[in-house]
Amino acid sequence: MIQFITTHKKVHIAELWRLPDCGRPYRAETYFQLYKAAVAAEKFPEGTAVNFSVPAVAAGLLTAGLEAKQAGLPVNRIIAASNENRVLTDFLRTGVYAPRQPQPTASPLLDVGTYPEAERLRELPEETLRETFAAYSCPERRYRNMREKVWEAWGVSLANSTAVAYVALQDHRCVTADGLHAIVLSLERPE
Repeated sequence: MIQFITTHKKVHIAELWRLPDCGRPYRAETYFQLYKAAVAAEKFPEGTAVNFSVPAVAAGLLTAGLEAKQAGLPVNRIIAASNENRVLTDFLRTGVYAPRQPQPTASPLLDVGTYPEAERLRELPEETLRETFAAYSCPERRYRNMREKVWEAWGVSLANSTAVAYVALQDHRCVTADGLHAIVLSLERPE
């Protein structure tokens, strides 16, 4: 797994730094490890609120982030990122969970139609969902374009699901003017 941290600058593409591998982010502990690695790398001071942008896969990434926030990690938002198969991001935006057959895309890790963790998320108060999560989806042309821009700017090759999470972060920053530091999770190696 590769994780990145971005600056807090409000630019279309922020600088990326790779963080050390801290294991699979299906546990709250991993979110704490990533945060501590960024602090140790002097990317921001301890106690700084951050956003986590994560691919919307059926693996418990969102609930692990929520558990980390509830345990005291200074998480501002957990940004759920999806491609054209946006069952989970639609649920977070509308409150309606509608599982469906996914369409195959260039990012198969995100081609998910049902989410086991959606049941847990559906039990949360609407206010908790609204205050904790943001959700964005993007078509293939946008995340392929982002991969090209990151490669040209820094020589960093992003996997498709990572590029989707990075586009979601940029969309979140544009929509909300949220310029906080952010950690972008990747669950696959670049192609």
